[in-house]
Amino acid sequence: MGLDLKTGVDIRLQLNQALDQCVKCGICLPHCPTYRIWGVENESPRGRIALLQGLLSGEFSDPQGAHEALNHCLMCQACERVCPSRVQYGQLYHQGQQLFHFSRPQQRWQGRLNDRLFKQVINRPQLLLGLAKIIRLAQRCGLMAWLSRQTWLMPRQLGTTQSGATLPASRWLDIIPPLDPHTISYGWHRSACAPSLHQGEVGLFLGCVARIFDQPVFSASIQLLNQLGFDVFVPQEQGCCGALQYHQGNSPSAEKSAVINLKSFAAEGITTVVVSATGCNAVLKQYSQWDNLPQPWLEKAQSLQFVDIGHFLQQHWRATVALKPQPLRVALHQPCTLVNALQQSASTVALLQRIPTISLLSPPPPTYCCGAAGTQMLRNPHQAQALADRWLDAVLPHNPTCIVTSNIGCRLHFQAVLKRRGVHLPVKHSVELLLQSLPANNPVELKP
Repeated sequence: MGLDLKTGVDIRLQLNQALDQCVKCGICLPHCPTYRIWGVENESPRGRIALLQGLLSGEFSDPQGAHEALNHCLMCQACERVCPSRVQYGQLYHQGQQLFHFSRPQQRWQGRLNDRLFKQVINRPQLLLGLAKIIRLAQRCGLMAWLSRQTWLMPRQLGTTQSGATLPASRWLDIIPPLDPHTISYGWHRSACAPSLHQGEVGLFLGCVARIFDQPVFSASIQLLNQLGFDVFVPQEQGCCGALQYHQGNSPSAEKSAVINLKSFAAEGITTVVVSATGCNAVLKQYSQWDNLPQPWLEKAQSLQFVDIGHFLQQHWRATVALKPQPLRVALHQPCTLVNALQQSASTVALLQRIPTISLLSPPPPTYCCGAAGTQMLRNPHQAQALADRWLDAVLPHNPTCIVTSNIGCRLHFQAVLKRRGVHLPVKHSVELLLQSLPANNPVELKP
């Protein structure tokens, strides 16, 4: 099916301007994880830019091929960090996805389906918690284990080996960790610190997937923030950050998610929101630049500050809060969104180094990306597995006690890959180690 270039004139003009910034120097190539895996020009930032330019000029007549190459991009933004021409590849990627989304009837149909999914499920917290209860029941009765062995559940275009054999559904279902009762029920709304410690109030962003799988991280975040003198508000009406829709080019759906979140925090009178998932935070911080938001909510977005939990804790740590020694060898994974989009990876390192006797193991810079990249670990599992294996191969020989990462998608991906490799190694968030290092808490219990 062809691409209707008469649709989205404004998008095409903006995209052409962004594409023209690239001088094709190739400095980005060795920093691109997909290029390092495949060694193919089309799997590099320069190659994807050339494909989009050829498509818009009419020199390239395979929109499906161009879209597939764009979809393989992990949006790690490592290329932006090294680009001498300051090409804003993240914005370019989004405009390219918008062009495909609004120009192809099939994409518009899929967009409406995705929009309904996000409206009816992802942005409705009670339905998400209900889904978590169903998953837990399936895990307890053995249904999940049975489903994991089935091949008919796996879409053939995703679930085949290189020889053509169909993979079992465990390729997807391994990502779902075991759930327990405290994981799928909570009553947070406001958690107050001791009056003598009070410094201010902050909101806590939950998101969608993390709402189910990151409950221990939220609990640790609240307790640490209270310890540092902050009351924590957790609006129950908040929903998905909009990242999944945004990166598919479905801006209207992402903007609806943004309004839901902005309304929920506005109702609490909050001006600062801490975020434990760096992937969510990278998109939340872009709300203030989304000019198509209704004006009142655009103004609210411009007055609201979204901050990474690690960065916030490091900035506001009280000298009187001493931590217990923890003789841990931590393989520290710095998510691409933390390193390249938020550019706050130094805060995580400094924060963990507050724990006496801890040893941080970091891989060489070229192995930052784990391959999770939102839904990439589901849509392109072979590539995601290869990238995670490269990172693990760099750190496992150092015999780490645990892996620490600050993004929910990266954590779920690492857990699944470690399970397939038969390696029993816990994957934690930095706030979990910090909480368990407080004198009032028990020593760290690291369980896979």
